[in-house]
Amino acid sequence: MNELISKYSSWFKLKCHIAWMLKLMSVLKQLSDLRKSLKGQEPKEIDEKMRHARQRRFKMNLSVSDLEEAEVSVVKFVQNQAFPDEIASLRDNSKGGSVKKRSPIYKLDPRYKDGVLRVGGRLSRSAMPECEKHQYILPKKSIVSEMIMREIHTQLHHGGRALTLSHLEESIGL
Repeated sequence: MNELISKYSSWFKLKCHIAWMLKLMSVLKQLSDLRKSLKGQEPKEIDEKMRHARQRRFKMNLSVSDLEEAEVSVVKFVQNQAFPDEIASLRDNSKGGSVKKRSPIYKLDPRYKDGVLRVGGRLSRSAMPECEKHQYILPKKSIVSEMIMREIHTQLHHGGRALTLSHLEESIGL
């Protein structure tokens, strides 16, 4: 995964590539399950049904949900590499489920939800959408963080540091 991430300079292209890989894995799993369910039938009948299923499943396009799933999987990977101790302590609720004070993300009041580290805090009581209240936590110095910053900066037509940061804060909740 690190090699794959380092090969791309664009966040969008990386997401598309990961989305296609996840879609392919899903299709192959479905075909494998179909083949298992067809056991005991005539080989000619199995081949016909499998051919028909392959034609249907491989004529697909990426959807927005596919790109979002790819985004989440990349974020999970980066977080697991950058914050393994924090994730382990937050996942283990029997010990209180908090990070150590010397952790670089301690001041963000991190929360672990759906396999992803998110910012905590008082905004949880607000009426804002969930993705804006609890944004993803990404390491400061990672290729993915740089890609996201670069993409937002380019989308804003090189608008400057303050504008880029304000749009980053809005969009990082995904």
